[in-house]
Amino acid sequence: MSIWTDFGFIGSPYDTEPIPPTDQGDSLLVGRDREINEIISRLESSTRHPTVEGPFGVGKTSLISVACYRLERAFRKGDTGTSPLIPLRGDPIELNPEMTIEDFQRKLFYRVAEAFKIHGDRLEATGRRVPRQKDIERWLLDPVSYMRTGGFTTPVGGLSAGKAKTPSSSIAYSEFGFPRAMKDALESCFPSRAYGGFIAVVDNLELMRTSLKVRGLLDVMRDNVLAQKGIRWILCGSQGVIRSAAATPRLIDRLAQPVDVEPISDDLMSEVIGRRIDAYKVRANPVIPVGPNGFWYLYDVFNRNLRTALGFADEFSFYLHREHGSSTNKSDDLGLLEAWLSDSADGYHRAVEEWIGERDWRVFDVLTLHGGTCRPCDDYQDFDYASAESLRAPIKSLREANLLTYEPDELNKRRKVASITATGWLVAYARADYAPPLAS
Repeated sequence: MSIWTDFGFIGSPYDTEPIPPTDQGDSLLVGRDREINEIISRLESSTRHPTVEGPFGVGKTSLISVACYRLERAFRKGDTGTSPLIPLRGDPIELNPEMTIEDFQRKLFYRVAEAFKIHGDRLEATGRRVPRQKDIERWLLDPVSYMRTGGFTTPVGGLSAGKAKTPSSSIAYSEFGFPRAMKDALESCFPSRAYGGFIAVVDNLELMRTSLKVRGLLDVMRDNVLAQKGIRWILCGSQGVIRSAAATPRLIDRLAQPVDVEPISDDLMSEVIGRRIDAYKVRANPVIPVGPNGFWYLYDVFNRNLRTALGFADEFSFYLHREHGSSTNKSDDLGLLEAWLSDSADGYHRAVEEWIGERDWRVFDVLTLHGGTCRPCDDYQDFDYASAESLRAPIKSLREANLLTYEPDELNKRRKVASITATGWLVAYARADYAPPLAS
């Protein structure tokens, strides 16, 4: 039996997966209406594609998911007028350093074909020219090229012109015919931005490792994928990659300045976890491993990183069930949570002590007081060092112990940014005598 069934829930209220694009997902998102309204406003009102940026684990993917869900819901209700905006199904597209523009287009256009299959009837009812269902199924399942002089044709709304039908190899059609068919279908259904389009999301652009690689691929995409009629994009990332890419001369006319996503304010934490508990419970009085007070405590310890706080709440739930079963006496027990977190912090602290010297710890302790982030090239004097060069050794030791990351500053490549990791914040909690480090 699942521990959550034993506790009285249908699943984990501390799930770290992004909020789904559903009515329940919409109800679970707290404190993000400003950002959602900004994204929707840019999609509806600008020719530039909206972008989203914020720290790891802050909830960027969830708010984009809910923004897209609200737009699809409006389309299904007929509330979009003549400019429907319809999200493509599936998880956001993620880029990687090995991906080519051809790989990217294939992934995109298969989702477009699926969207035409799902929404074709409703689009056609608004007077749009859409591909025939049998052609969509052929594109997806049994690639066939329709040949005539001048190349491929696309049967869209009676525009089919070729008479000779020649089966093509899947590879050849995927490389040439399929993208052409999808481009023609999009431009026929959405001849200008005023007619709306499908919404595609590219997430986690920081996985490209450097903003130079991000800009390189986006620059290739600029005049084809980013300019494609019928597709509106939302680009999302962290570590400054979005802001850096959007500011380049080649992309500034395609990408809007980022919608900044900050940590959810402390006064909303009770509502965040309260809504999750209400949504997942299946009986009136479930055993609540981490209630509002305990969750706010975790959120504070981990420097307001929502994903990390949820992950530790989930981990504590397994400890609670293993040690105390489904005893209602331990429901929402803040003291027990603090004791477990202290033991966990001690374990991590002991594990890294052999790697870290006193000089390194002094740098680490000062960094926690600076909010967990610094630029050693600019801030070395705050650590009582005479130069940035002399600060590199302790930074390296702390990085090797997984207490911090040390990555290029995307807004200034000559500088790097040191940031405390989730493990680092847990160790900082132990070093602050088991109090939230920034409150000590």
